[in-house]
Amino acid sequence: TTFDAVSREGEYLGGAIAPGIEVAAESLFMRTAKLPRVELTRPPGVIGRNTVNAIQSGLIFGYVGLVEGMVARFKQELGEDTQVIGTGGLLSLIAAETRVSASSRALDGNELLRIGDLHEVQNHLQEAAPYYQRAVMAYHKKKNRSGEAAALARLGGVLHRQGKDEEALIAVRKAVALLGR
Repeated sequence: TTFDAVSREGEYLGGAIAPGIEVAAESLFMRTAKLPRVELTRPPGVIGRNTVNAIQSGLIFGYVGLVEGMVARFKQELGEDTQVIGTGGLLSLIAAETRVSASSRALDGNELLRIGDLHEVQNHLQEAAPYYQRAVMAYHKKKNRSGEAAALARLGGVLHRQGKDEEALIAVRKAVALLGR
């Protein structure tokens, strides 16, 4: 889970990194003798009445607390009028439980590219790749070939830096093909 601060001008100011909720859930399962793997869904209440609900409560409400705490601290440093944008596959799960007011609009291809770039600049390649993939899809949906090609090229670069050369080559070839049309 990353928290990034970006100025109004689009300059990366810095950020914070914490283990993600899925990493935490998997760690509980893999590194304990008897705790089961659980579905990441809202438990019936904060106080778990069985092991599964207790794990779900700790994960879901623990991460809600993490998000609320980090947003509050970012706003202390940046100002209370700071805009909050939430992203990620489990956003709806956390957003449903938090008091943090975040933008609910879908990010466009340019914004997704920018977030991917911010992660790449910090050498957070595993975080950058999904944003580039989402940018590819956003541009494709809008029939923006040059944007789609740019996102594919960036994705190819990140994949190459991760040692995933076959996947990188496929992405770059798709980018070239789009520009050749």
